[in-house]
Amino acid sequence: MVTSTQQHWIESRYGPLFAQSWTPANAKPTPLILLHGALGCVSLWAGLPQSLAEATQHRVIAYDRPGYGRSAGLSSLLPDSFIDDEPLASFTDILDHFQVWDFAVFGQCVGAAMAIGCAVTYPRACKAVITEPTLHSKDALLNSHDLHKHHGDKTAWVLRNHAKLQANYPTTLEIRSPLLTLCDDNSTLGGNLGYNTLNAVSQFLQSLDC
Repeated sequence: MVTSTQQHWIESRYGPLFAQSWTPANAKPTPLILLHGALGCVSLWAGLPQSLAEATQHRVIAYDRPGYGRSAGLSSLLPDSFIDDEPLASFTDILDHFQVWDFAVFGQCVGAAMAIGCAVTYPRACKAVITEPTLHSKDALLNSHDLHKHHGDKTAWVLRNHAKLQANYPTTLEIRSPLLTLCDDNSTLGGNLGYNTLNAVSQFLQSLDC
């Protein structure tokens, strides 16, 4: 069960986007795209993408939105509409770069709201939605030194946006795509899902034959 890992630099209207993919040897046709939370980025998913790829045998794609991780920085804070905007923003650059026609999407924290938005925007292409509320430890949320390891000189921007977001969380939209909502007591910032949760994700996607 060999999974290859590849890094990608994608040109976009916002500047270079960083993405990474984990591809099993006999990957199923529908990739699983990960949408990180308000403090997250590709590196903060830690071992989760690899675990998901191995458990589900789907190609897993994660990317840093503009202003986060290794993607281009932004000079101004995100607009209040940024969650609603994402399905037609950098998410489209990911679809184009990887030539994705059908996809499943996994979102954590505000990424979960974006995942719902992607399902609404692409009702035929989105074959499954997986959402996970993030149960961060307070230390992980507030330790800017740790965040700096992942966001570098964009850390202050990330924290300012996170504070701004508390009052601008959108309402949930109605979707047609099959939905699995996870609640894992060991969830962390990006973090690792437990065996039972990984198994639930694998069985969910297998039941949809996507």
